[in-house]
Amino acid sequence: MKKKNICIIAAVLLVALAVVLYFVLRDDGEVATTFDPSMTVVEDSARGLKLISLDTIAGAYVEDGSDAVSENIFTALFQNAGGSTLQLANAVITINGTEYRFDITTLPPGAQVRVMEKDKKQMPETFESCTLSAENIIWFESEPSLCEDRFEIIERSGGLVVTNISDETVSAPIYLFYKNYDGEIYIGGITYMTTVEKALAPGESVAVVAGHFIPDSSKLMYVYVP
Repeated sequence: MKKKNICIIAAVLLVALAVVLYFVLRDDGEVATTFDPSMTVVEDSARGLKLISLDTIAGAYVEDGSDAVSENIFTALFQNAGGSTLQLANAVITINGTEYRFDITTLPPGAQVRVMEKDKKQMPETFESCTLSAENIIWFESEPSLCEDRFEIIERSGGLVVTNISDETVSAPIYLFYKNYDGEIYIGGITYMTTVEKALAPGESVAVVAGHFIPDSSKLMYVYVP
């Protein structure tokens, strides 16, 4: 009887150990170490934005204009899933209860942009929950343009040459906005701007400095004349 009881106890212990191991292994498996975009809950405040992926990259931190080199830059790839150009979005991604901020400017419909975390926080190591919201989101009421009926713009490294091709004088200031890109993806939520600070008579040209502008890696987004 004693041997039988010992065998029963041993069997029960083995079953219990197997159950414990099962739940431990299952729980470990449920804590994702890679981001799955399907887990993202998009709040109404961020409607029109789509979170494609999260990643850590090495390179220049562009969002504040400093271009400081870093090896661990937390980035988020967004897509404009709306029907008009996004002017500004202060996006917030909440992961495991912690908020990460990403500012996005000038994103056409369907376009994607890789944005760097505003406060330079590191990407979390696990992903139990993810929510996308926006503290502020503004869409262009009318689509921005390059005003091609008024200006011819020649691109140069670090500068632009603007010519008034219309029949009327264009008053200053004239604002030119541009972004950098890599392949099909814009790099940085930031949109750079340079200004023509003098009126342009018909046929008149002026060269302006455009920091960060590199032909074949930069794109003029729009021109604005108040």
